Order: sequence, then C-alpha cells, then structure tokens
Amino acid sequence: APGMRWAFRVLTDAHYRPLVMPHFFVKDIRALPFASLKQAGISGVVFDKDNTLTAPFATSIFPTLSEAVNECRDVFGDRVALFSNSAGSPDDVEYQHAERLERQLGISVIRHQEKKPEARQDVLRHFQCSSGDHLLAVGDRYFTDVLFGNLCGMLTVATQILTEENDPLVVRPIRRLEERYVRGLLQRGIKPPSHPLYEACAQLIETDRRYSKESSKH
Repeated sequence: APGMRWAFRVLTDAHYRPLVMPHFFVKDIRALPFASLKQAGISGVVFDKDNTLTAPFATSIFPTLSEAVNECRDVFGDRVALFSNSAGSPDDVEYQHAERLERQLGISVIRHQEKKPEARQDVLRHFQCSSGDHLLAVGDRYFTDVLFGNLCGMLTVATQILTEENDPLVVRPIRRLEERYVRGLLQRGIKPPSHPLYEACAQLIETDRRYSKESSKH
C-alpha cells in the first residue's frame, strides 16, 4: 500500500523526513483566515474529512466549525474540496459515497485513482492546475494528510483532532506515534519543504502555541 511504502521511506531515509512536517500547526480550521489567505495567493483548499471537518464517520460538519467552513466556501467557491481515501476512490462504486457526502457537507469530493499520500495528478486534475503551489492542504494526520499535501507541493496545515469519539481504536496508537515522531523532528530542527507562499501566510495563520517555540524557526 502507498501509505506503508511512504512511511517506510520517511522513517528510514532522512531525505524524506521534511515531507511529514506541516508548514503550520493549528488547533482547528478556525485558525485559518480564508479571505486573507486568498489575498496572499492561495487559490483552493483540500480538506481531510474525519477529525478535520467532521467527527469520525459523521456526515455533518463539526458544530464549532460550521462558520469557518461557510467562510471558506464563500471565499473559494467551488475550489474547496474534500479528499477521502474511501469516498471518491476506485472502491466507491459509482461514486455513491462521494455524491452522498457532497450533498451532506456541501463540499465537492475529489475523484481519484490513487490514495493518500499519493494522488498528486488527481488533485491537479480536479483543480485544473499544473502545480499545487497555490493550494492549501488541511488535515489531522502527519503520515497521510501532511505527507500527501507536501508531495503535491501544497502549503500544509496540521490540525488537532476534534474528538476521540468513534475514532477507530487501531488509529489511536498510530496517531500518538506520529505525533511523537514529528515532535522529535521539530526539536531537531527539521523543517517542512520550502514553499513560495510560506512567508506571506505565516503572517496570517494563528498557530498552535504548543508548537510555536519549535516551529517558528522556519
């Protein structure tokens, strides 16, 4: 599986380690001033779903985030999209799951042949662009969402999880290991890949202070 292959690369080859480092650590998407980010050069946003926009397996936006999601939609219109490894994938028969999510959440779901952390071509095709330079990737997992965004050349934002309720038991220990690993990289001064919009967006995003000491050294 692509996820396992990339995890192995990151863990065994220092060259790949920056790919799991987000450009920004935030508490949740309310830290992202979407109108200002658009003025700074961001032209579209790719969200993860579970524990980024919704509770795990839920089909409605997490209550505290509905205003931020509405603002994002107002600013970016149809250039807001969801990337799910299940909905919109080849496993999603006739894209029924994707279409249901689109109706429930009001956000388009990217149709893709590859799964995170790969699928760069699927994302670029969806946004009809030749590079991910002007796209923002937002998600809660370092080895899937952040790695995926960085491989696509996007500006990456890591959020804290919204809730452990219904979070798959198998995911919890993996999430903790990822968190510990990334904190270790931070302490060693490992930086995310350089990005042309980093400086402009760094002035705007309200970063999570628990990471600010280390991550401000970009």
